Amino acid sequence: MDLGLIVETFMIAAGLSMDAFAVSITDGICYGDSDARMTLAIPITFAAFQGAMVLLGFFLGSAVSGIISDVGHVVAFIILASIGANMIIEAVRERNQVQVYTRKLRAGELLVQGVATSIDALAVGLGLAALGHNLFFSCSMIASVTFIICLCGVLIGKKCGAFLREKAVIMGGIILILIGLKVLLENLL
Repeated sequence: MDLGLIVETFMIAAGLSMDAFAVSITDGICYGDSDARMTLAIPITFAAFQGAMVLLGFFLGSAVSGIISDVGHVVAFIILASIGANMIIEAVRERNQVQVYTRKLRAGELLVQGVATSIDALAVGLGLAALGHNLFFSCSMIASVTFIICLCGVLIGKKCGAFLREKAVIMGGIILILIGLKVLLENLL
């Protein structure tokens, strides 16, 4: 496997996981000490949803790949840049909002967080299919990186507090825009 593809997939995974990372920090702050099982349940949930949504997007993208194969790089750029810009905009809007939770995180709420933080992975799966990425490798890399990053997020949240949340989302948005730009430029030049 090409080292460039591994690095690119890792960077996509890291960028995608920033929403989940930010939520993991928040969950670590709010719920981390209340239930030791949450330290693992949070990253497992986010990793599972990221991988599953990429898989779903990949299959949807494969179904239409013949239609968009000539413009896949443009589609991937538009998808990644849109997701990244949206992440940055939402982080800036929420910058001054402080949320305080005093109750336990319920399984249903964690599942909703998993879905909400992985919607962008569906779109990325579409883009990966258009670019012909390896399905198993992409899904497992994205899920693994998400797990590790979210586990770190929960642990950081337990220790450091809420001041990192919007910075992590902004960084993730920038990474996705840069990856999209890289894909576009590689195929145009």
